[in-house]
Amino acid sequence: MVAGHVIEDDGKTWKLTLRDGLLFHDRQPVLARDCVASIRRWEARDALG
Repeated sequence: MVAGHVIEDDGKTWKLTLRDGLLFHDRQPVLARDCVASIRRWEARDALG
């Protein structure tokens, strides 16, 4: 899902670039806010997240 990334601020800031044209199974576009929500759910379950 990620086309690339940049790490800044001594590893405190990660900027992820999504691939163009990503769609969910229902043909809705994958948005940055969807990815943020997923990362936050994972972070709450896993200390490495």
